[in-house]
Amino acid sequence: MSKKTILIIFFAVLVIASFATADADINDDGKIDLSDLVLVTTYFGKTIGYDQEADFDTNGIIDIYDVVYVASRVGTTPPCTPTTEICGNGIDEDCDGKDQACPTTELKAFPEAEGFGANAVGGRGGRVYVITNLQDSGTGSLRECISASGPRICVFAVGGTIALSSVLSINNPYITIAGQSAPGGGITIRASGSGDSLAIKTHDVVLRYVTIRTGPGGDNHAISIAKNGVLLYNIVVDHCSLSWGTDEVVETWYAVRNVSIQWNIISEGLDCSTHSKGCHSKGIILGSYAGSELKNTLGGKDISFHHNLMAHNGERNPLIKTAGLTDVVNNVAYNVGGTFSHVDMDTQLAQVQANYVGNYFKSGPNTVEKTAIKAINPGAYGAAIYVLDNIVRYRSGTLLTGINVVESATRTYVVADRMPAPSISTVSANETYTLVLGDAGNSKGIGCDGQWYQRRDSIDTRIVNDVRQGTGKIINDPSEVGGWLNIDSGTPCTDTDHDGMPDQWENVKGLNYNVVDSSLDKDNDGYTNIEEYLNGGTP
Repeated sequence: MSKKTILIIFFAVLVIASFATADADINDDGKIDLSDLVLVTTYFGKTIGYDQEADFDTNGIIDIYDVVYVASRVGTTPPCTPTTEICGNGIDEDCDGKDQACPTTELKAFPEAEGFGANAVGGRGGRVYVITNLQDSGTGSLRECISASGPRICVFAVGGTIALSSVLSINNPYITIAGQSAPGGGITIRASGSGDSLAIKTHDVVLRYVTIRTGPGGDNHAISIAKNGVLLYNIVVDHCSLSWGTDEVVETWYAVRNVSIQWNIISEGLDCSTHSKGCHSKGIILGSYAGSELKNTLGGKDISFHHNLMAHNGERNPLIKTAGLTDVVNNVAYNVGGTFSHVDMDTQLAQVQANYVGNYFKSGPNTVEKTAIKAINPGAYGAAIYVLDNIVRYRSGTLLTGINVVESATRTYVVADRMPAPSISTVSANETYTLVLGDAGNSKGIGCDGQWYQRRDSIDTRIVNDVRQGTGKIINDPSEVGGWLNIDSGTPCTDTDHDGMPDQWENVKGLNYNVVDSSLDKDNDGYTNIEEYLNGGTP
Protein backbone atom coordinates (compact mmCIF):
# COMPACT_ATOMS: atom_id res chain seq x y z
CA MET A 1 0.00 0.00 0.00
CA SER A 2 1.47 3.39 -0.99
CA LYS A 3 2.09 6.21 1.51
CA LYS A 4 -0.42 8.31 -0.41
CA THR A 5 -3.14 5.67 0.03
CA ILE A 6 -2.34 5.30 3.72
CA LEU A 7 -2.55 9.05 4.15
CA ILE A 8 -5.93 9.23 2.42
CA ILE A 9 -7.34 6.47 4.61
CA PHE A 10 -5.90 8.13 7.75
CA PHE A 11 -7.59 11.44 6.98
CA ALA A 12 -10.76 9.61 5.97
CA VAL A 13 -10.91 7.91 9.36
CA LEU A 14 -10.44 11.26 11.09
CA VAL A 15 -13.24 12.83 9.04
CA ILE A 16 -15.77 10.01 9.39
CA ALA A 17 -15.27 10.04 13.14
CA SER A 18 -17.17 13.32 13.11
CA PHE A 19 -20.24 11.72 11.53
CA ALA A 20 -19.92 8.18 12.84
CA THR A 21 -23.59 8.09 13.84
CA ALA A 22 -24.84 9.03 10.35
CA ASP A 23 -27.22 6.60 8.68
CA ALA A 24 -25.30 4.79 5.93
CA ASP A 25 -28.46 2.98 4.80
CA ILE A 26 -28.66 4.96 1.57
CA ASN A 27 -31.46 2.95 -0.02
CA ASP A 28 -33.47 2.79 3.22
CA ASP A 29 -33.93 -0.97 3.18
CA GLY A 30 -33.29 -1.34 6.89
CA LYS A 31 -29.71 -2.58 6.66
CA ILE A 32 -26.28 -1.37 5.58
CA ASP A 33 -24.93 -3.77 3.01
CA LEU A 34 -23.19 -4.09 -0.33
CA SER A 35 -26.05 -2.36 -2.13
CA ASP A 36 -25.34 0.84 -0.19
CA LEU A 37 -21.64 0.62 -0.95
CA VAL A 38 -22.42 0.14 -4.65
CA LEU A 39 -24.67 3.22 -4.57
CA VAL A 40 -22.10 5.52 -2.98
CA THR A 41 -19.44 4.21 -5.35
CA THR A 42 -21.73 4.92 -8.31
CA TYR A 43 -22.16 8.49 -7.09
CA PHE A 44 -18.39 8.95 -6.59
CA GLY A 45 -17.13 12.30 -7.89
CA LYS A 46 -20.60 13.73 -8.43
CA THR A 47 -21.64 17.12 -7.16
CA ILE A 48 -25.24 16.85 -8.39
CA GLY A 49 -27.62 14.01 -9.28
CA TYR A 50 -26.94 11.88 -6.22
CA ASP A 51 -28.90 10.84 -3.16
CA GLN A 52 -28.26 13.59 -0.59
CA GLU A 53 -28.01 10.96 2.14
CA ALA A 54 -24.81 9.68 0.53
CA ASP A 55 -22.94 12.96 1.22
CA PHE A 56 -22.17 12.20 4.84
CA ASP A 57 -19.79 15.11 5.45
CA THR A 58 -22.14 17.48 3.56
CA ASN A 59 -19.27 19.03 1.60
CA GLY A 60 -21.23 19.01 -1.67
CA ILE A 61 -19.43 16.12 -3.37
CA ILE A 62 -19.38 12.36 -3.05
CA ASP A 63 -15.74 11.63 -2.29
CA ILE A 64 -13.41 9.08 -0.71
CA TYR A 65 -14.57 10.01 2.77
CA ASP A 66 -18.13 9.00 1.97
CA VAL A 67 -17.02 5.72 0.37
CA VAL A 68 -14.80 4.80 3.30
CA TYR A 69 -17.55 5.60 5.77
CA VAL A 70 -20.10 3.32 4.08
CA ALA A 71 -17.47 0.57 3.74
CA SER A 72 -16.77 0.80 7.45
CA ARG A 73 -20.48 0.39 8.25
CA VAL A 74 -21.30 -2.58 5.96
CA GLY A 75 -22.83 -5.39 8.01
CA THR A 76 -24.17 -3.13 10.75
CA THR A 77 -27.72 -2.00 11.48
CA PRO A 78 -28.54 1.68 10.97
CA PRO A 79 -29.87 3.72 13.89
CA CYS A 80 -33.64 3.53 14.07
CA THR A 81 -35.70 6.69 13.70
CA PRO A 82 -39.42 5.97 14.18
CA THR A 83 -41.58 6.57 11.11
CA THR A 84 -44.99 5.40 9.92
CA GLU A 85 -44.78 1.65 9.57
CA ILE A 86 -45.74 -0.15 6.37
CA CYS A 87 -46.52 -3.82 6.78
CA GLY A 88 -44.64 -6.57 5.01
CA ASN A 89 -41.73 -4.58 3.56
CA GLY A 90 -39.06 -6.06 5.80
CA ILE A 91 -38.24 -2.74 7.51
CA ASP A 92 -38.75 -1.95 11.20
CA GLU A 93 -40.05 1.61 10.83
CA ASP A 94 -41.39 1.98 14.37
CA CYS A 95 -38.17 0.66 16.00
CA ASP A 96 -39.87 -2.13 17.96
CA GLY A 97 -37.45 -4.75 16.68
CA LYS A 98 -39.73 -6.28 14.07
CA ASP A 99 -41.54 -5.49 10.87
CA GLN A 100 -45.26 -4.93 11.20
CA ALA A 101 -47.27 -8.01 10.27
CA CYS A 102 -49.73 -7.57 7.42
CA PRO A 103 -53.42 -8.12 8.17
CA THR A 104 -55.16 -11.45 7.78
CA THR A 105 -58.86 -11.97 8.27
CA GLU A 106 -61.82 -14.18 7.56
CA LEU A 107 -63.83 -11.05 6.77
CA LYS A 108 -64.91 -10.84 3.14
CA ALA A 109 -63.15 -8.36 0.87
CA PHE A 110 -66.59 -6.72 0.59
CA PRO A 111 -70.01 -8.11 1.51
CA GLU A 112 -70.83 -9.41 -2.01
CA ALA A 113 -67.49 -11.17 -2.53
CA GLU A 114 -68.04 -14.91 -2.95
CA GLY A 115 -65.98 -17.93 -3.81
CA PHE A 116 -62.41 -18.97 -3.23
CA GLY A 117 -61.03 -15.41 -3.27
CA ALA A 118 -63.72 -13.82 -1.11
CA ASN A 119 -61.51 -13.25 1.94
CA ALA A 120 -58.84 -11.22 0.16
CA VAL A 121 -57.76 -8.39 2.47
CA GLY A 122 -57.00 -5.89 -0.28
CA GLY A 123 -55.86 -2.50 1.02
CA ARG A 124 -57.91 -2.57 4.22
CA GLY A 125 -56.56 -0.18 6.87
CA GLY A 126 -53.91 1.26 4.58
CA ARG A 127 -53.11 4.57 2.99
CA VAL A 128 -55.69 6.16 0.70
CA TYR A 129 -54.40 7.39 -2.66
CA VAL A 130 -56.75 9.81 -4.40
CA ILE A 131 -56.29 9.55 -8.17
CA THR A 132 -56.61 13.09 -9.50
CA ASN A 133 -55.51 12.74 -13.13
CA LEU A 134 -55.52 10.37 -16.09
CA GLN A 135 -51.77 10.45 -16.68
CA ASP A 136 -49.86 7.21 -17.20
CA SER A 137 -47.61 7.91 -14.21
CA GLY A 138 -46.55 10.51 -11.68
CA THR A 139 -48.15 12.16 -8.68
CA GLY A 140 -51.90 11.66 -8.55
CA SER A 141 -51.88 8.85 -11.13
CA LEU A 142 -53.23 5.32 -10.80
CA ARG A 143 -49.73 3.96 -11.40
CA GLU A 144 -48.48 5.86 -8.34
CA CYS A 145 -50.95 3.97 -6.16
CA ILE A 146 -50.29 0.64 -7.85
CA SER A 147 -46.50 1.00 -7.52
CA ALA A 148 -46.59 1.92 -3.82
CA SER A 149 -45.87 -0.50 -0.97
CA GLY A 150 -48.01 -1.56 1.94
CA PRO A 151 -51.80 -1.65 2.27
CA ARG A 152 -53.39 1.00 0.07
CA ILE A 153 -56.73 1.92 -1.46
CA CYS A 154 -56.94 3.68 -4.83
CA VAL A 155 -59.97 5.96 -5.15
CA PHE A 156 -60.72 8.34 -7.99
CA ALA A 157 -61.52 12.04 -8.14
CA VAL A 158 -61.66 11.93 -11.95
CA GLY A 159 -63.32 9.82 -14.62
CA GLY A 160 -62.12 9.09 -18.15
CA THR A 161 -59.58 6.98 -20.03
CA ILE A 162 -56.06 6.20 -18.84
CA ALA A 163 -53.98 5.55 -21.96
CA LEU A 164 -50.99 3.48 -20.88
CA SER A 165 -47.43 3.71 -22.15
CA SER A 166 -46.59 0.34 -20.54
CA VAL A 167 -48.38 -2.42 -18.66
CA LEU A 168 -49.82 -1.57 -15.24
CA SER A 169 -48.15 -4.20 -13.08
CA ILE A 170 -49.32 -4.84 -9.51
CA ASN A 171 -46.20 -6.22 -7.85
CA ASN A 172 -46.81 -5.24 -4.22
CA PRO A 173 -49.61 -6.89 -2.20
CA TYR A 174 -52.52 -5.48 -0.21
CA ILE A 175 -54.25 -3.18 -2.67
CA THR A 176 -57.84 -2.24 -3.44
CA ILE A 177 -58.65 -0.41 -6.68
CA ALA A 178 -62.13 1.05 -6.25
CA GLY A 179 -63.31 2.15 -9.69
CA GLN A 180 -66.83 2.69 -8.35
CA SER A 181 -65.55 5.87 -6.68
CA ALA A 182 -64.77 7.58 -10.01
CA PRO A 183 -67.18 10.35 -11.06
CA GLY A 184 -68.69 10.75 -14.52
CA GLY A 185 -68.40 7.72 -16.76
CA GLY A 186 -65.97 5.89 -14.49
CA ILE A 187 -62.47 4.69 -15.33
CA THR A 188 -61.38 3.02 -18.57
CA ILE A 189 -57.85 1.69 -19.10
CA ARG A 190 -56.45 1.40 -22.62
CA ALA A 191 -53.25 -0.49 -23.37
CA SER A 192 -50.11 1.00 -24.90
CA GLY A 193 -50.51 -0.86 -28.18
CA SER A 194 -48.36 -3.84 -27.17
CA GLY A 195 -48.51 -6.13 -24.18
CA ASP A 196 -51.08 -6.61 -21.46
CA SER A 197 -53.13 -3.81 -19.90
CA LEU A 198 -53.14 -4.91 -16.25
CA ALA A 199 -50.86 -7.60 -14.78
CA ILE A 200 -51.52 -8.93 -11.28
CA LYS A 201 -48.30 -10.45 -9.91
CA THR A 202 -48.92 -10.57 -6.16
CA HIS A 203 -51.46 -11.53 -3.52
CA ASP A 204 -54.37 -9.80 -1.78
CA VAL A 205 -55.62 -7.72 -4.69
CA VAL A 206 -59.19 -6.42 -4.96
CA LEU A 207 -60.16 -4.84 -8.30
CA ARG A 208 -63.69 -3.47 -8.71
CA TYR A 209 -65.71 -1.49 -11.26
CA VAL A 210 -62.97 -0.76 -13.79
CA THR A 211 -63.22 -0.98 -17.59
CA ILE A 212 -60.21 -2.31 -19.51
CA ARG A 213 -60.30 -2.25 -23.31
CA THR A 214 -56.95 -3.40 -24.63
CA GLY A 215 -56.80 -3.43 -28.43
CA PRO A 216 -54.37 -4.81 -31.02
CA GLY A 217 -50.68 -5.24 -30.21
CA GLY A 218 -48.90 -8.58 -29.89
CA ASP A 219 -50.32 -11.44 -27.80
CA ASN A 220 -52.04 -9.52 -25.01
CA HIS A 221 -54.71 -9.63 -22.31
CA ALA A 222 -56.93 -7.10 -20.61
CA ILE A 223 -56.02 -8.80 -17.30
CA SER A 224 -53.23 -11.30 -16.71
CA ILE A 225 -52.93 -12.97 -13.30
CA ALA A 226 -49.62 -14.80 -13.58
CA LYS A 227 -46.04 -14.86 -12.33
CA ASN A 228 -43.58 -17.59 -13.21
CA GLY A 229 -42.67 -19.63 -10.13
CA VAL A 230 -44.59 -17.44 -7.65
CA LEU A 231 -47.82 -18.40 -5.87
CA LEU A 232 -50.51 -15.73 -6.35
CA TYR A 233 -53.56 -15.88 -4.07
CA ASN A 234 -56.42 -13.94 -2.47
CA ILE A 235 -57.53 -12.05 -5.57
CA VAL A 236 -60.98 -10.70 -6.48
CA VAL A 237 -61.90 -9.20 -9.86
CA ASP A 238 -65.45 -7.87 -9.50
CA HIS A 239 -67.81 -5.97 -11.80
CA CYS A 240 -65.19 -5.10 -14.42
CA SER A 241 -65.75 -4.69 -18.17
CA LEU A 242 -62.96 -6.36 -20.11
CA SER A 243 -62.57 -6.59 -23.86
CA TRP A 244 -60.41 -6.56 -27.00
CA GLY A 245 -57.55 -8.84 -25.92
CA THR A 246 -55.68 -10.70 -28.64
CA ASP A 247 -54.47 -13.80 -26.74
CA GLU A 248 -57.29 -14.09 -24.25
CA VAL A 249 -59.23 -11.24 -22.73
CA VAL A 250 -58.48 -12.70 -19.26
CA GLU A 251 -55.91 -15.25 -18.17
CA THR A 252 -54.72 -16.87 -14.98
CA TRP A 253 -51.53 -18.90 -15.33
CA TYR A 254 -48.92 -20.66 -13.21
CA ALA A 255 -49.75 -21.12 -9.48
CA VAL A 256 -52.89 -18.99 -9.01
CA ARG A 257 -55.16 -19.97 -6.12
CA ASN A 258 -57.99 -18.60 -4.01
CA VAL A 259 -59.28 -16.36 -6.78
CA SER A 260 -62.78 -15.05 -7.48
CA ILE A 261 -63.60 -13.66 -10.92
CA GLN A 262 -67.18 -12.46 -10.55
CA TRP A 263 -69.83 -10.30 -12.19
CA ASN A 264 -67.65 -9.18 -15.12
CA ILE A 265 -68.37 -8.67 -18.81
CA ILE A 266 -65.62 -10.41 -20.81
CA SER A 267 -66.20 -9.72 -24.48
CA GLU A 268 -64.94 -9.43 -28.04
CA GLY A 269 -61.65 -11.28 -27.94
CA LEU A 270 -60.11 -10.01 -31.20
CA ASP A 271 -59.89 -12.67 -33.89
CA CYS A 272 -57.74 -11.95 -36.95
CA SER A 273 -55.65 -9.29 -35.25
CA THR A 274 -52.04 -9.32 -33.99
CA HIS A 275 -51.72 -12.73 -32.35
CA SER A 276 -48.60 -14.63 -33.37
CA LYS A 277 -50.66 -17.70 -34.33
CA GLY A 278 -53.05 -15.77 -36.58
CA CYS A 279 -56.81 -15.64 -36.01
CA HIS A 280 -57.30 -16.22 -32.29
CA SER A 281 -60.51 -14.95 -30.64
CA LYS A 282 -60.41 -16.32 -27.08
CA GLY A 283 -62.21 -15.31 -23.91
CA ILE A 284 -60.75 -16.74 -20.70
CA ILE A 285 -58.11 -19.30 -19.83
CA LEU A 286 -57.97 -20.49 -16.22
CA GLY A 287 -54.75 -22.32 -15.42
CA SER A 288 -52.13 -23.51 -15.16
CA TYR A 289 -51.26 -27.17 -14.75
CA ALA A 290 -47.76 -26.14 -13.52
CA GLY A 291 -46.48 -23.48 -11.17
CA SER A 292 -43.54 -22.40 -13.30
CA GLU A 293 -41.79 -22.92 -16.61
CA LEU A 294 -39.81 -25.71 -14.91
CA LYS A 295 -43.09 -27.66 -14.89
CA ASN A 296 -42.18 -29.51 -11.70
CA THR A 297 -44.72 -27.96 -9.28
CA LEU A 298 -48.51 -27.85 -9.30
CA GLY A 299 -50.19 -24.84 -10.81
CA GLY A 300 -53.57 -23.16 -10.41
CA LYS A 301 -56.58 -24.39 -8.48
CA ASP A 302 -59.36 -23.14 -6.20
CA ILE A 303 -60.71 -20.60 -8.68
CA SER A 304 -64.29 -19.34 -8.56
CA PHE A 305 -65.68 -18.07 -11.86
CA HIS A 306 -69.23 -16.90 -11.32
CA HIS A 307 -71.91 -14.52 -12.59
CA ASN A 308 -69.87 -13.37 -15.60
CA LEU A 309 -71.16 -12.50 -19.07
CA MET A 310 -69.01 -13.72 -21.97
CA ALA A 311 -69.90 -12.58 -25.48
CA HIS A 312 -68.36 -12.70 -28.96
CA ASN A 313 -65.30 -14.73 -27.93
CA GLY A 314 -64.54 -17.49 -30.43
CA GLU A 315 -63.62 -20.08 -27.77
CA ARG A 316 -62.51 -20.40 -24.11
CA ASN A 317 -65.62 -19.35 -22.27
CA PRO A 318 -63.78 -20.46 -20.18
CA LEU A 319 -60.99 -22.97 -20.94
CA ILE A 320 -59.96 -24.78 -17.73
CA LYS A 321 -56.43 -26.17 -17.50
CA THR A 322 -55.74 -26.26 -13.78
CA ALA A 323 -54.12 -28.61 -11.27
CA GLY A 324 -57.27 -28.76 -9.19
CA LEU A 325 -60.75 -27.29 -8.93
CA THR A 326 -62.48 -24.47 -10.80
CA ASP A 327 -66.04 -23.63 -9.75
CA VAL A 328 -68.03 -22.31 -12.75
CA VAL A 329 -71.37 -21.01 -11.49
CA ASN A 330 -74.20 -18.89 -12.95
CA ASN A 331 -72.39 -17.53 -16.01
CA VAL A 332 -73.83 -16.54 -19.38
CA ALA A 333 -71.90 -17.22 -22.59
CA TYR A 334 -73.04 -15.99 -26.01
CA ASN A 335 -71.93 -16.33 -29.64
CA VAL A 336 -68.89 -18.56 -29.51
CA GLY A 337 -67.38 -19.93 -32.68
CA GLY A 338 -67.43 -23.58 -31.63
CA THR A 339 -67.48 -25.30 -28.25
CA PHE A 340 -68.29 -22.95 -25.39
CA SER A 341 -66.01 -24.36 -22.68
CA HIS A 342 -63.11 -26.85 -22.70
CA VAL A 343 -61.53 -28.86 -19.89
CA ASP A 344 -57.94 -29.38 -21.03
CA MET A 345 -55.82 -32.28 -19.72
CA ASP A 346 -52.73 -31.53 -21.79
CA THR A 347 -49.35 -31.92 -19.99
CA GLN A 348 -51.14 -32.24 -16.66
CA LEU A 349 -49.48 -32.81 -13.27
CA ALA A 350 -52.75 -33.41 -11.38
CA GLN A 351 -56.40 -34.07 -12.13
CA VAL A 352 -58.25 -31.08 -13.57
CA GLN A 353 -61.60 -30.60 -11.86
CA ALA A 354 -64.57 -28.43 -12.76
CA ASN A 355 -68.04 -27.81 -11.37
CA TYR A 356 -70.49 -26.40 -13.93
CA VAL A 357 -73.63 -25.21 -12.13
CA GLY A 358 -76.49 -23.06 -13.41
CA ASN A 359 -74.77 -21.70 -16.55
CA TYR A 360 -76.62 -20.41 -19.62
CA PHE A 361 -75.02 -20.95 -23.04
CA LYS A 362 -76.62 -19.19 -26.00
CA SER A 363 -75.59 -19.45 -29.64
CA GLY A 364 -75.18 -16.45 -31.94
CA PRO A 365 -74.46 -15.69 -35.58
CA ASN A 366 -70.93 -17.20 -35.39
CA THR A 367 -71.85 -20.32 -33.41
CA VAL A 368 -71.59 -23.81 -34.88
CA GLU A 369 -74.06 -26.02 -33.01
CA LYS A 370 -72.08 -28.19 -30.60
CA THR A 371 -72.43 -29.27 -27.01
CA ALA A 372 -71.24 -26.70 -24.48
CA ILE A 373 -68.63 -28.62 -22.45
CA LYS A 374 -65.85 -30.75 -23.91
CA ALA A 375 -62.76 -32.42 -22.43
CA ILE A 376 -59.68 -32.37 -24.65
CA ASN A 377 -56.15 -33.78 -24.73
CA PRO A 378 -56.62 -36.78 -22.40
CA GLY A 379 -53.83 -36.99 -19.82
CA ALA A 380 -52.51 -39.35 -17.19
CA TYR A 381 -54.51 -37.81 -14.33
CA GLY A 382 -57.75 -37.29 -16.20
CA ALA A 383 -60.60 -34.96 -15.31
CA ALA A 384 -63.59 -34.74 -12.96
CA ILE A 385 -66.54 -32.75 -14.28
CA TYR A 386 -69.75 -32.11 -12.36
CA VAL A 387 -72.77 -30.64 -14.17
CA LEU A 388 -76.05 -29.39 -12.74
CA ASP A 389 -78.81 -27.22 -14.25
CA ASN A 390 -76.97 -25.90 -17.31
CA ILE A 391 -78.78 -24.83 -20.49
CA VAL A 392 -77.64 -24.60 -24.10
CA ARG A 393 -80.00 -22.66 -26.37
CA TYR A 394 -79.33 -22.69 -30.12
CA ARG A 395 -80.69 -20.40 -32.81
CA SER A 396 -82.23 -23.40 -34.53
CA GLY A 397 -84.50 -23.85 -31.52
CA THR A 398 -82.55 -26.80 -30.11
CA LEU A 399 -82.38 -26.78 -26.30
CA LEU A 400 -79.89 -28.93 -24.42
CA THR A 401 -80.11 -29.63 -20.70
CA GLY A 402 -78.77 -32.16 -18.20
CA ILE A 403 -75.98 -34.45 -19.37
CA ASN A 404 -76.67 -33.39 -22.97
CA VAL A 405 -74.73 -30.16 -22.47
CA VAL A 406 -71.60 -32.36 -22.25
CA GLU A 407 -70.02 -33.75 -25.42
CA SER A 408 -70.67 -37.49 -25.61
CA ALA A 409 -67.05 -38.66 -25.39
CA THR A 410 -66.50 -36.34 -22.42
CA ARG A 411 -69.23 -37.95 -20.33
CA THR A 412 -66.80 -40.58 -19.07
CA TYR A 413 -65.28 -37.79 -16.94
CA VAL A 414 -68.59 -36.69 -15.42
CA VAL A 415 -68.88 -37.34 -11.67
CA ALA A 416 -71.98 -37.72 -9.52
CA ASP A 417 -71.00 -35.44 -6.65
CA ARG A 418 -70.13 -31.79 -6.70
CA MET A 419 -66.56 -31.08 -5.61
CA PRO A 420 -66.44 -28.94 -2.44
CA ALA A 421 -66.10 -25.19 -2.96
CA PRO A 422 -67.02 -22.08 -0.95
CA SER A 423 -70.66 -21.11 -1.02
CA ILE A 424 -71.88 -18.90 -3.87
CA SER A 425 -75.39 -17.45 -4.07
CA THR A 426 -76.81 -19.60 -6.86
CA VAL A 427 -79.96 -19.39 -8.93
CA SER A 428 -81.28 -21.46 -11.83
CA ALA A 429 -79.77 -21.14 -15.30
CA ASN A 430 -82.88 -19.32 -16.54
CA GLU A 431 -82.71 -16.84 -13.66
CA THR A 432 -78.97 -16.42 -14.29
CA TYR A 433 -79.68 -15.10 -17.79
CA THR A 434 -81.76 -12.20 -16.45
CA LEU A 435 -79.61 -11.55 -13.38
CA VAL A 436 -76.25 -11.41 -15.14
CA LEU A 437 -77.44 -9.35 -18.11
CA GLY A 438 -78.88 -6.87 -15.64
CA ASP A 439 -75.84 -6.28 -13.44
CA ALA A 440 -72.58 -7.69 -14.84
CA GLY A 441 -69.67 -5.45 -15.81
CA ASN A 442 -68.73 -1.93 -14.78
CA SER A 443 -72.41 -1.17 -14.38
CA LYS A 444 -72.55 1.13 -11.33
CA GLY A 445 -70.85 3.98 -9.53
CA ILE A 446 -71.04 5.17 -5.95
CA GLY A 447 -72.20 8.77 -5.49
CA CYS A 448 -71.17 11.50 -3.06
CA ASP A 449 -74.07 10.39 -0.85
CA GLY A 450 -72.84 6.78 -0.77
CA GLN A 451 -75.69 5.52 -2.95
CA TRP A 452 -75.17 3.30 -5.98
CA TYR A 453 -76.27 4.54 -9.40
CA GLN A 454 -76.36 2.87 -12.83
CA ARG A 455 -73.81 3.84 -15.51
CA ARG A 456 -73.12 1.20 -18.14
CA ASP A 457 -71.21 2.57 -21.09
CA SER A 458 -72.49 2.24 -24.65
CA ILE A 459 -70.14 -0.66 -25.47
CA ASP A 460 -71.47 -2.81 -22.62
CA THR A 461 -75.01 -1.73 -23.49
CA ARG A 462 -74.45 -2.91 -27.07
CA ILE A 463 -73.01 -6.23 -25.85
CA VAL A 464 -75.98 -6.88 -23.56
CA ASN A 465 -78.43 -5.97 -26.33
CA ASP A 466 -76.62 -8.36 -28.71
CA VAL A 467 -77.10 -11.19 -26.21
CA ARG A 468 -80.77 -10.41 -25.75
CA GLN A 469 -81.51 -9.93 -29.47
CA GLY A 470 -79.21 -12.61 -30.88
CA THR A 471 -77.19 -10.07 -32.88
CA GLY A 472 -73.56 -8.96 -33.21
CA LYS A 473 -70.46 -10.88 -34.28
CA ILE A 474 -66.88 -11.84 -33.42
CA ILE A 475 -64.65 -8.93 -34.46
CA ASN A 476 -61.07 -8.48 -35.64
CA ASP A 477 -60.57 -4.86 -34.61
CA PRO A 478 -62.28 -2.35 -32.28
CA SER A 479 -62.90 -0.04 -35.24
CA GLU A 480 -65.59 -2.48 -36.44
CA VAL A 481 -67.75 -1.51 -33.46
CA GLY A 482 -66.85 2.16 -33.12
CA GLY A 483 -63.59 1.90 -31.16
CA TRP A 484 -62.84 3.50 -27.82
CA LEU A 485 -65.26 5.95 -26.22
CA ASN A 486 -64.79 9.45 -24.91
CA ILE A 487 -65.51 9.00 -21.21
CA ASP A 488 -67.11 11.81 -19.21
CA SER A 489 -64.66 13.04 -16.53
CA GLY A 490 -67.50 14.04 -14.21
CA THR A 491 -67.38 16.30 -11.15
CA PRO A 492 -65.48 14.98 -8.13
CA CYS A 493 -67.12 14.92 -4.71
CA THR A 494 -65.93 17.53 -2.22
CA ASP A 495 -63.47 15.84 0.14
CA THR A 496 -62.03 18.45 2.50
CA ASP A 497 -59.61 16.17 4.33
CA HIS A 498 -58.62 14.16 1.23
CA ASP A 499 -59.27 10.82 2.93
CA GLY A 500 -61.25 9.38 0.01
CA MET A 501 -64.67 9.84 1.64
CA PRO A 502 -66.91 12.69 0.42
CA ASP A 503 -67.87 15.40 2.89
CA GLN A 504 -71.54 14.79 2.12
CA TRP A 505 -71.35 11.14 3.09
CA GLU A 506 -69.19 11.77 6.16
CA ASN A 507 -71.60 14.41 7.39
CA VAL A 508 -74.65 12.17 7.04
CA LYS A 509 -72.86 9.24 8.72
CA GLY A 510 -71.65 11.27 11.69
CA LEU A 511 -67.98 11.39 10.73
CA ASN A 512 -65.75 14.46 10.70
CA TYR A 513 -64.84 15.61 7.19
CA ASN A 514 -62.01 17.71 8.60
CA VAL A 515 -60.25 14.69 10.10
CA VAL A 516 -58.59 11.83 8.20
CA ASP A 517 -60.50 8.87 9.61
CA SER A 518 -60.73 6.56 6.60
CA SER A 519 -58.80 3.71 8.27
CA LEU A 520 -60.92 3.76 11.46
CA ASP A 521 -63.85 1.42 12.00
CA LYS A 522 -66.66 3.38 13.64
CA ASP A 523 -69.04 0.44 14.08
CA ASN A 524 -66.33 -2.17 14.82
CA ASP A 525 -67.61 -4.59 12.18
CA GLY A 526 -64.18 -5.12 10.60
CA TYR A 527 -64.78 -2.88 7.60
CA THR A 528 -63.00 0.48 7.83
CA ASN A 529 -64.93 3.71 7.29
CA ILE A 530 -63.76 4.11 3.71
CA GLU A 531 -64.73 0.53 2.94
CA GLU A 532 -68.21 1.26 4.27
CA TYR A 533 -68.44 4.16 1.82
CA LEU A 534 -67.12 2.14 -1.12
CA ASN A 535 -69.46 -0.75 -0.26
CA GLY A 536 -72.50 1.51 0.01
CA GLY A 537 -72.77 0.74 3.73
CA THR A 538 -73.12 2.56 7.04
CA PRO A 539 -70.17 2.78 9.44
